Amino acid sequence: MLFGNDKIQEIICTKAREIASEINGKIVFGAMVGSISQGVHAADSDYDTRFLYIRDDFPANILNPAVCKEKDIVTRYYPESGLFYDKIPLWELSSFLQFIVNPVIDGEHSAGLHHNIAWTFFSPYVWDPYGLVSKLTPMIYPVCNVKLELQHHISKIEEFFDREDDILLKNYLYASIAAASVYYIEKFSTYAPIHIDSLMGVEERETIRQTIYKLIGRMREESERYIQNTDEFVLQGSHYNIRTAHERELDEYILEAFQLGKRMLQSLGDEYGKTIAGDMVERMYTVIEHAMKEQVVRGLF
Repeated sequence: MLFGNDKIQEIICTKAREIASEINGKIVFGAMVGSISQGVHAADSDYDTRFLYIRDDFPANILNPAVCKEKDIVTRYYPESGLFYDKIPLWELSSFLQFIVNPVIDGEHSAGLHHNIAWTFFSPYVWDPYGLVSKLTPMIYPVCNVKLELQHHISKIEEFFDREDDILLKNYLYASIAAASVYYIEKFSTYAPIHIDSLMGVEERETIRQTIYKLIGRMREESERYIQNTDEFVLQGSHYNIRTAHERELDEYILEAFQLGKRMLQSLGDEYGKTIAGDMVERMYTVIEHAMKEQVVRGLF
């Protein structure tokens, strides 16, 4: 299930189906991404989703994002302002899975595109009527490109870790998640979990776990106070107003992860992880095709 109550889920899924029908597609999967999926959301966080759809000619016609324009494989619906979400993006499924092999779109290579595979299928909040998570996950883990994942998480530490006297609390948490992901990859050599609880579940340093959960609790408390005292509710309005002093041990944890990730990258070759990915993605298409047929059972209704 997606995050939130039944009403919220129905609003989002209904709108996603409407958008898909307009582009001759069929929604087959939806996932929460963003801060909610990571467990670091606040009272005014936005509702950030990603939906996957198939076209009528799937799997006969497989799209390759490396030779497509983004507008041909991604459709984004932007609602009127003031809602609990700012957009609903729909990605064509066959092209989306190609990011496992070659994360390129509009001619631009991006480690973040590769990471989007994990963020979508491993999110704790999904709309999955065809059981794609349980069917595809065992195929996705073995073809993780560890080098791309490390590049993604290292870039997030660089983006969010501020060495000034204080730091945006939201950014501190994002940098902490990226650091924990690097340590996870060192230990297990595959995609790190998306949710902070899963990451902290394998983190052995009790003081790190306590510090991160303390920061999450503080962020949520201050966010609640912020929106109670503001004249107009704005999505993510509190995110850029809540700052915190640095925690020495957490800083060391993040910076050590950054250096660890850099060392690991140097040990991996340029062709790391490409040997079996292409074949596995082709088999994923077959799994998805079979999944689309499973819901038709004679004698039931």
